[in-house]
Amino acid sequence: METVIPFGKVKSPFDPSGVPPVCRETGSQGPEPSRSTSNLRSAVKKYALVLACTLIPFLLPGTSRAATGDMTIGGKLGFATSPAPGVGVGIGAIFGSFAYQFLDHIPARGDDGLEGVGEIGYFSWSGNGGSVSNIPLFFLGRYFYTVAPNLRAYGDAGFSLNFWSAPGASEADLGFASGVGIEYLFTPEMGIGGEMRLNVVRPSWWDADHVLFLASFNYHILAPHSAVTRREFPGRRRY
Repeated sequence: METVIPFGKVKSPFDPSGVPPVCRETGSQGPEPSRSTSNLRSAVKKYALVLACTLIPFLLPGTSRAATGDMTIGGKLGFATSPAPGVGVGIGAIFGSFAYQFLDHIPARGDDGLEGVGEIGYFSWSGNGGSVSNIPLFFLGRYFYTVAPNLRAYGDAGFSLNFWSAPGASEADLGFASGVGIEYLFTPEMGIGGEMRLNVVRPSWWDADHVLFLASFNYHILAPHSAVTRREFPGRRRY
């Protein structure tokens, strides 16, 4: 008999009582949605405050010469650590990744910048405990550090909206995400890289925190009059 991942908030259409099958079999009480929801709200509020304090200095007048207008579209493939007992490492992809660079020439580093990032993906896990999948939406702020003209490292942080699904149940939960990555630009427009991202999510069933390990491919749409130098190769300076 397949074990169903117990979503405490969701009532199965075949179970009017709403008690998860695992709880009925073991006789234990279900999880406490109120505690989980309260903890999530508290964590998100604290994280939002920290994120706001981090980003505000970059948004103040005079901290940047101009918004570059550069855009990036791309995709990512990778795997994710287990979000629940009984399921193993999962696989998936971020098939819609979009970034818009709205700050450059941050004073500490003339070639550094700040981007807004939006992504949508799909990840699935399976094992003896059943199967579970997630469709995450990420909304991130990204600061990139220019290591070399064709190499940059970055860190990002923001929020995630997670749509979980398991046999007989589904649930949507807000979380927050942060990560680090690196990108190598083999032309000014095209780059490949790798990224590690922590997705902190607290559904009603149990803590579903997991880490994503991703390989990425990006295409950069460069603004015509951008003053950015981070993608300039020797002999290929843009004016």
